[in-house]
This record gives sequence, C-alpha cells and structure tokens, in this order.
Amino acid sequence: RFGFTGHLDFYAPEDLALVRGDPGERRRYLDELAAVRRPRIAGIRADYDKVLKQRTALLKSAAGARFRGDRSVLDTLDVCDGHLAAHGAELMAARIELINLLAPEVEKAYQLLAPASRPASISYRSSVELSGDDGEDREFLEAALLAGLARRRDAELERGMCLVGPHRDDLELRLGDQPAKGFASHGESWSMALALRLAAYELLRTEGSEPVLILDDVFAEL
Repeated sequence: RFGFTGHLDFYAPEDLALVRGDPGERRRYLDELAAVRRPRIAGIRADYDKVLKQRTALLKSAAGARFRGDRSVLDTLDVCDGHLAAHGAELMAARIELINLLAPEVEKAYQLLAPASRPASISYRSSVELSGDDGEDREFLEAALLAGLARRRDAELERGMCLVGPHRDDLELRLGDQPAKGFASHGESWSMALALRLAAYELLRTEGSEPVLILDDVFAEL
C-alpha cells in the first residue's frame, strides 16, 4: 500500500478501478488531487454538483412544460445553463491544468515500473470540443459548455438528464496507441494505477509539500 498522510487514500487493490472502472473513479482521483493542491477546488466541485442536481430536476419537469407551451421552466433552464457553464469551466480548467502537470510524471513512473511495456500517457476527454491551446482558458471553456448545452438541449429534454459538462468527462489512460481500459494486462493495469499514485506523490513533492510515501508489497501483483 501507499498513500499520502492527511491527504490522499492509500494504494490498495481497489485502485485498479482507476484503470478498469467507470470514469467516475478517475474523475474522483483528479478532483481529490486538485483539491489537495488548491483547497478551493473542493468548493467549486460542490457548487457544480449543486447546480447539476438542480438542472437535472428542471430537465425532468421541462419536457412536459414545453409540451404545454409553458416557457417559464425553459427560461429557468437557460439561467441554470449559465451557472453550470461557469462552475463547470472552473472545474475543467483545474483538471486540465493538473493533467498537463501529471502527464510527464505518469509517463516517467510507468516506464520505471514496466520498462518492457508500451509507453503510458494521459489526457482529458471532454463532453465538449476543446482545442489544445485553450484547454485551461476559463472563458473558452465556459463558451464551449454553453454551446454544447444548447446543441444537446433537445436530447437532454427527451432523456431528462444532463449530457454535457465535467460530470461526463474522463481521464483517458493510454498504453501506446490503445486505451488502457480493456487492452491492458493485469500487470499493466496495476503498473498504470501505481504510476498514477506515484505521479501524484511526485507532483506534490516538487510543489513544496512533504507527502509521506508508504509501500507494502505492491509489486506482488505486477
């Protein structure tokens, strides 16, 4: 096992979910690490989750209101879109900044753990179209989210759920030119999960923190 005292969870078999599990596991990894670096991110995530819950409730009721010709719910939905985009842009910017810092550390850690394997890489997969140069620009991200929400409005009303936003995004893990999920062996999956934790440790250490790293027989699974 390994972990960061007072900050991050220890390394355990459950960490395989970072590679093999649902996107929510990887989003949680990013958001928890981002909040360790900048505690205000926890508040941004809480604000986003609150607006997301409100917007989902509106979507469930708006379909019937639109059928009746009632515009009030749809007008409220427009206002909610603005709040979702504003909070979502801040959260996405924090995640993308973090991934840009983590990427070389993940590549280096994985190469040390599995030198005979394919090179590891990570990237941000968003529910909206992003350009490489504007990924950390909050105004760009907010505009992209608003455009995505407008584009998917009919589909959202039909399904009663929010289809655009950082709650739909993922941390993409790749080995060579293939996604790690579904294509990595058991040992490669363990190495990738460990590389993610080691990268987080190294990032916190280089930024001036003094995390404590604890290892206990993790290589038995590699």
